[in-house]
Amino acid sequence: MTSPRPLAIRAIASVRPSLILRRPRRVCFYDAFWPNGWVQRNISPSALMYQRDPADYSVFEKQLHAACPEVGVGSWIDYYGSNLDAVIGEVPVEPPTGLGRRVDYEEPGVPRPDHSRRRRAQKLGIGAGSLIVGGALIILNGSTGFLAFVGFAFCVVGLALLSTSWRRPR
Repeated sequence: MTSPRPLAIRAIASVRPSLILRRPRRVCFYDAFWPNGWVQRNISPSALMYQRDPADYSVFEKQLHAACPEVGVGSWIDYYGSNLDAVIGEVPVEPPTGLGRRVDYEEPGVPRPDHSRRRRAQKLGIGAGSLIVGGALIILNGSTGFLAFVGFAFCVVGLALLSTSWRRPR
């Protein structure tokens, strides 16, 4: 009979840029070690180990991340949060190498294409368009009513976009 849960789980950390601000962000992947010696890659530890109380899982998760370096392969952690060095049960396990799993992203030294002119043109176009629409709504509604307020909001947004499009890039 096979075990319903793995013998141990390890975290593998790497750094990749965030989607919006492109700042470095630590990302962890998880591997599971099963009793037959099979290492399953990219698992969800909560799906495999979350069979007890949430407080117990949080302790396990803290121990899992504490055994993992900032970037690299962490130690195997069993179901009870114990750190396993070289042997799990009777099956020898490769020791942590300190090398992280390869993550495809642009290196910091590689130049990225410059999209500042395109962004500036987009800001100018959207800002001018919203300024024109806002002015038209204010003029057509006689400066009173809800649509005149919406026109004022369009004007404010248009002016903000136009003012930020003239800044020089750093």
